[in-house]
Amino acid sequence: MSHLCVFHESNTRQPVKLLNHQEDIAVELSGIGVSFARQELAAPVTTQTSSDEVLAAYRAEIERLYGQQGYTLADVIRLDESQPEKERNSQRAACLVERTGGREALLFVAGRGLCCLHVGDEVYAVMCEKGDLLSIPAGMKRWFDAGEHPRVVAIRLLASEDDRTGQPTGDDPVSQYPDFDDY
Repeated sequence: MSHLCVFHESNTRQPVKLLNHQEDIAVELSGIGVSFARQELAAPVTTQTSSDEVLAAYRAEIERLYGQQGYTLADVIRLDESQPEKERNSQRAACLVERTGGREALLFVAGRGLCCLHVGDEVYAVMCEKGDLLSIPAGMKRWFDAGEHPRVVAIRLLASEDDRTGQPTGDDPVSQYPDFDDY
């Protein structure tokens, strides 16, 4: 089940708010300029489905989001235990760096992932699952975690090639907050 924990920097281990209804999550996130919605997904996808197959299976949905939200690029984020441990740990470490970036959307098509959004003195930790669409505005601080034993496939939509990597903030709040495995 998708849920949202809101943490204040004064107590980074205990949420001040916990929401688990889609409508409540969407309303709370809209207050910081983030869109959260559920999508009906027809195509079956697993962590073994190739990136090209994922993009082909969801081409119509991608094109719809291109038209509605102005995205121009799509790629696939995939983390799972079939990847060599060194590669998996390297990918996880790269995701666990707070960064800012351009506008992006994540459409989760298999598994689960934790998207953390750092706004002022609060962190919004959104546990996303299959069918969730999370749209993040440009400039928002963020990081992502799929845990030590990941199983997630998400289509990432971007407005430009420059948005692919983002810029590290140089801060290290990530270790202060619960990670995927703490949920």
